[in-house]
Amino acid sequence: MIYGKKEIVPEIAIRSVHTAFIKTYNRFVFPGETHPMWELGCVLSGECIFTTGSGVYRASKGDLQLHSPHLLHGLNAEQGSVTIMTVSFEGDGLTKHLRGGRYTAGDKERRLLELLEKEVLKCSRTPLDLTLLKSLLESLLLIMMQKESSVAEPKPLSAEAQTFSELVHYMEQNICKGIATEELEAVSHRCATAIRNIFHKYAGMSPTEYFCALRLAYAKTLLEQGLNVTETAYEMSFSDPGYFSAFFKRREGISPSEYKKRLR
Repeated sequence: MIYGKKEIVPEIAIRSVHTAFIKTYNRFVFPGETHPMWELGCVLSGECIFTTGSGVYRASKGDLQLHSPHLLHGLNAEQGSVTIMTVSFEGDGLTKHLRGGRYTAGDKERRLLELLEKEVLKCSRTPLDLTLLKSLLESLLLIMMQKESSVAEPKPLSAEAQTFSELVHYMEQNICKGIATEELEAVSHRCATAIRNIFHKYAGMSPTEYFCALRLAYAKTLLEQGLNVTETAYEMSFSDPGYFSAFFKRREGISPSEYKKRLR
């Protein structure tokens, strides 16, 4: 019960929505991408595997996958068909209060997701009601914040998926230095060919390409946190800032200096 005036200060606030769509993927593997937005994926039907820089998650109907900014994430639906609703967005207070990972929708989330799904489906015929979308998305995220301590336990993975997850975790732990193939073999107890096949299966790219993508995402994070190009280069164990700039431009299409300018 409340008597008297109470100031309400929002913990989170959605400022912009970049994508909102529903798509069915059939025997499909998406290698992965990184971007500066948060991304919420909701499995509406079927099963898939979400691959991320922090692990591998098997998901089915009612599961939610929340990707934090600059997290390398992909999708594996090669075993069949899966329908996913995807919304990417930016806002205030998200990094402070949210944690990426897999969530299982409860009754409250399911009701909000049904309304969100209807609104996203409508946008193919009529203009999207951004005010309603913002309200639904914020309500959903607030409930997920309350459940943060009980993020859904990972579902059992195949031996290959588990190996992929372990190797990605090892890469994350060693993001600031080079990794030799022999190290991956020692961690996984598998040969180089088997490791390469696993990465192509779950990420659509080689282990080296995947590690470079992780390093690029981390470099962007450091630049956004205020480090200059030279500081970022040395933080990531590049022997020369020029080599780091060449690495960055080859994969991003622009130099790290230009990337810094675009952040202003």
